Amino acid sequence: MGENAQIKTFQVGGLMTFSGYQWRVLEIYEDKILLLCDTTIEKRKYHSVSGATSWAECALREYLNGTFFHELTHKEEISIAETEIITNNNPWYETGKGGITNDRIFLLSIEEVVNYFGDSGELKKKGEHWICDQHNSVRIARDANGKVSRWWLRSPGFGNYHVAYVNGDGRLCIEGCYPAVVLCGVRPALWLNVAAR
Repeated sequence: MGENAQIKTFQVGGLMTFSGYQWRVLEIYEDKILLLCDTTIEKRKYHSVSGATSWAECALREYLNGTFFHELTHKEEISIAETEIITNNNPWYETGKGGITNDRIFLLSIEEVVNYFGDSGELKKKGEHWICDQHNSVRIARDANGKVSRWWLRSPGFGNYHVAYVNGDGRLCIEGCYPAVVLCGVRPALWLNVAAR
């Protein structure tokens, strides 16, 4: 099957199996598809030590692009595109520590959650703490046992000692929580090269 024919077998919003997990197709671009794990794979802290951190520096990024990535088969590894990931400052609190990384496995940002799960316009209003809107239900994640789980994003929160997340009820917490204290679910995202599968 040619590349163009193969990419047409995928649909945005659809599910596919990869590396033993179910993944949701968020975007199709040329011969690549953006996938988000449909469940949380486990609960982890975002970082291993207290204090300011960022996606570039955090222990969770190191784990996803190290241990988690290398548990895949060689064929699965080479099908995942290394991608330039831009992490913006927090859109409400203007917290810095964003920047650019090159990752194979990553977490979604605040803006990507709004883009892919539904934009009610609340992000532009710069409210307090949460986005709670009609898209809460589609942002809810569950673990492998079906239990509701909040899940980490890569965006900074209120300060460099906070990280944004999606709550168990689907509210998007722009303020965030402490990365070295709180256990949240992990939903990896990746760009898959369809031609390499």
